[in-house]
Amino acid sequence: MLNWNKKEAPLKALAGLGGGVGRGGGGPLGDDPSNPYTSWTDLNAEGFTSTTKYLELGGQTLNVTIDSGGYANFFRNNNEYTLLLWGTGYNVMCGSATGPCNNIATYTVGNIQGGSQGYDTNASPGNDWIDFNWRDTDGTLATAAFFNAMDSQLGTGYKPNSFYLGGNDVETSNSWNFKYSDGTTDAFDQQDNHGSTNLSIVARDLSSTLQNTWVRNDKIMTAFKDSKGSDPAGVIFTWRHAALAIK
Repeated sequence: MLNWNKKEAPLKALAGLGGGVGRGGGGPLGDDPSNPYTSWTDLNAEGFTSTTKYLELGGQTLNVTIDSGGYANFFRNNNEYTLLLWGTGYNVMCGSATGPCNNIATYTVGNIQGGSQGYDTNASPGNDWIDFNWRDTDGTLATAAFFNAMDSQLGTGYKPNSFYLGGNDVETSNSWNFKYSDGTTDAFDQQDNHGSTNLSIVARDLSSTLQNTWVRNDKIMTAFKDSKGSDPAGVIFTWRHAALAIK
């Protein structure tokens, strides 16, 4: 895994050799907040990897990590890159199952937002939109205006295979809900009833469906909600990488 707090000096030295658009000022373009790139399209075209660059969009300047694949990375506070939600509590998350769900540790890849057992979707704040609160390399919270400006400059969108998620006993309509920086939302069905024969918390890998069908590559996702209604839906939602990775 990359050391997100480390700036790669050799790559930063090369930054001044590139073109791109900035405000002007001292130092190589993108290496100083006073002289940021003002277009993600231009910054992306430089082909930088494993470094950080300053980027100004929507009136906000952020210090953006560029990972080894050239994707712009944004992080969650306290490395909360695992979001774990379930309905009627940890030990009965499987609904009609006769025992507790297992394999929690297998899919717990970071600090869980809401504590060791996450949020209960029957109670606040787990029963409403949960913001990811994406932050730059320095921990600055990215504004909706920044992401809205970046939306129109996305190329491939989300990094392939950057999600891992699954569900158990999800039987309600529109159980998966996504909100984007512009305030628009999408909702999708995903219904599985595994009963008492399958207690694995991740009984179905929805990564391919999410990235290839559900999540829009022209908008940046900023919040998630499981609108399970009264059904004891259980959802585990984890990021395989410790960041939102887009380009």
